[in-house]
Amino acid sequence: AEVGWSVRCTDCVARMLQRCVVGTGMIIMAGLLLFLSTRDDEPSRQLRAVFPTVTRQMPPLSFSWKSAHPLKQQESTSLYRSPPTASTFTPLSKQVVEGVEKFVFFVGYPRSGHSIIGSMMDAHPDMVIAHEFMLFTEWDKDPNFRKKTYLFNTLYNESYQDVMYGWRSSKQNPDKILKGYSLDIPSSWQGRFRQLRVIGDKSGGNAATVYSQSPEGFCRSYKELVDTVKIPVHVIHVVRNPYDMIATQMLYMANEYRNATTDHPYDNVKRLRNMIGFIDSLASAIHGMVEDCHLENTLEIHHADHVKDPKGTLQQICDFLDVECLEDYLQECEDKAYRKLSKTRKRVVWNPEANTQVKAIIKKFPFFHRYSMDEDYMIVY
Repeated sequence: AEVGWSVRCTDCVARMLQRCVVGTGMIIMAGLLLFLSTRDDEPSRQLRAVFPTVTRQMPPLSFSWKSAHPLKQQESTSLYRSPPTASTFTPLSKQVVEGVEKFVFFVGYPRSGHSIIGSMMDAHPDMVIAHEFMLFTEWDKDPNFRKKTYLFNTLYNESYQDVMYGWRSSKQNPDKILKGYSLDIPSSWQGRFRQLRVIGDKSGGNAATVYSQSPEGFCRSYKELVDTVKIPVHVIHVVRNPYDMIATQMLYMANEYRNATTDHPYDNVKRLRNMIGFIDSLASAIHGMVEDCHLENTLEIHHADHVKDPKGTLQQICDFLDVECLEDYLQECEDKAYRKLSKTRKRVVWNPEANTQVKAIIKKFPFFHRYSMDEDYMIVY
């Protein structure tokens, strides 16, 4: 019995040691593959050739620009790119970083239509626009953003990540396409570039939120940004009818967007009051930051105009940023654009007090003057 017990113990220890050895080997192999995915020297390329399937399918590591995986800039002069792959990564070269001519960020509101505009800008062969990087929130978290190369590589990596795995990805998010949420522009330059001339971030509500929390802090961060990039900083302000922004955001927050209809509108006085106050605070912040922080290069884009004439709006943006808008690019974006103005305001019950409050907001801010409950184009005041 003692001999049998001893044999069983020996077998148990042997199996444990075997599993430890195998597990350690797998960890070492995984570490090696991760290491190889960050290297672009000749020995690494030769080793990657031994494991082509594994290394090409591995997701990128957490970002540090020295080891990140933005897509390698394409040498071709062709207008359109091939779909992104995981085998063409490299940080931006110093020459590319120094060749950037303009920096741009968005200001705006939730549900204003600025996400599709930012995605169309990222689809331009000479622009890289990150999606919801939250630049001014991240600015004070990492002092490395005050280094131009680090900042530009971060934004470039964010653009790539979103094309591969986020809202701008068609391959990874088929469910979002079915629901109409995908920001993928087929056959465009999203995630890479031809000649990088404009770079920036599309986080419209972020700038206004940070300013409302600390006007002095935002102005200080903006000045640091200008000093860091050492190129002109441009601002795009996307505006939508405040009735629609309030209604759409409220319906999403209440998880009622799919249920509310014009025949059965959503009715919640408290939520409506809170959302009106929220949009009012963002509009106040945008109006204040333009004056307080001296945002001189600002372009105002109206969502209704973009729906009515997407090519005209994109041409306006290209002229503002001094880049060429080729007809093929404009047509590709127009095919993706919303062609019908969504009037979500009709799916919400507006009590007299709420209607009066929104009218006061429209009258207070010049960029809302054209709007009313019934109109998106006429000048009201």
